[in-house]
Amino acid sequence: MAVERLEEVRRTFLQDIERASGDADAVEQVRIAYAGRKSGVLQELTAALRELPNEAKRDYGRALNELKRLVETRLD
Repeated sequence: MAVERLEEVRRTFLQDIERASGDADAVEQVRIAYAGRKSGVLQELTAALRELPNEAKRDYGRALNELKRLVETRLD
């Protein structure tokens, strides 16, 4: 269930960043929504890691790190 949520966020992020392409203000809004330090989606997903059972943390953590790298790469 948790890893599926990450995939859903990945798809939504890719759609949002594609729509924002070429508009600096729109890209900044996407950055804040996903990578904002206080209320970004990635912050929420990272906090959710603490709530998972130990056997699910490894796969979720790996998928979360891949998502973070994707977001950072696409925002650069």
